[in-house]
Amino acid sequence: MGFWGLGSEENDHTMDFVDDALGDDKHFEELSGEGRELKKASRNAIWSEIAKHAADDRDCAGVVPVGVVIWCVKQGAKVPMESLRAALADLQSHDDSFMYFEPEDRKKVAKKEIELLSSCIDAEGQLEPFAGPRKDAEGA
Repeated sequence: MGFWGLGSEENDHTMDFVDDALGDDKHFEELSGEGRELKKASRNAIWSEIAKHAADDRDCAGVVPVGVVIWCVKQGAKVPMESLRAALADLQSHDDSFMYFEPEDRKKVAKKEIELLSSCIDAEGQLEPFAGPRKDAEGA
């Protein structure tokens, strides 16, 4: 799996999953440069397509990968509580930092993702979208 950042969603597996699940560009705004942004009208509609793809993908065994859940949350998509809780439990119980070139930085990002998922659970499954990784006051 190719990583280009420290976030759970910043890898080829997650983006391939999103592309395969959502197919064409009907759900996305046209952006210049890199990146994809969900259309506002799609934020409440995409989860059924994401879940169907996870059910059909033998590698997923019906479970939506953590990176995909994080991507959906950051895009402002409505995510079922069960999936948020599963992703949160996975992040809390598995240290994947050994897979990254900067393991300590990955641990910091994972901690922020845990906070993000907790906030989304508190907000009943949906947050406002934001672009790019959020940074704390120290810039880390």
